[in-house]
Amino acid sequence: MGLQQWALAPPPDWMAGIGFLFSQILGLLLACAMTMLMHVVLVWSISGDGINRIFPSIALVLSGNILPLPLFPDWLQGFLELQPFQGLVDVPFRIYAGNITGNDIIIELMQQLVWTTIFIGWGYWALNRVRRRLVVQGG
Repeated sequence: MGLQQWALAPPPDWMAGIGFLFSQILGLLLACAMTMLMHVVLVWSISGDGINRIFPSIALVLSGNILPLPLFPDWLQGFLELQPFQGLVDVPFRIYAGNITGNDIIIELMQQLVWTTIFIGWGYWALNRVRRRLVVQGG
């Protein structure tokens, strides 16, 4: 049918394939840590509408899900390379496509791991603070 030209090509080499696998796992852990922190923050707020609308919108834009991060203006690239959301979508798929190669794969994986650790620690800290003042009513 002529659809072979539209097929997703495999990663360019074995290192990109393994890097993609590890990046996907770290991206999943990072997403879970961010979501858990978001839900802990919901306990503090009176209404969950704000965080439930703002956080996913920011995550969609800054993760590269709507527009790949390299297409943003040059003056914004420094910020985009340091923020945690890029580890959700942009980094795994740029590794898969071969845009991130060699030692840069390891650097990006380490950055994902650092952000995941930060969010897990922040989530545990926030959860412990919330549990101290949590009052459960009812049967």
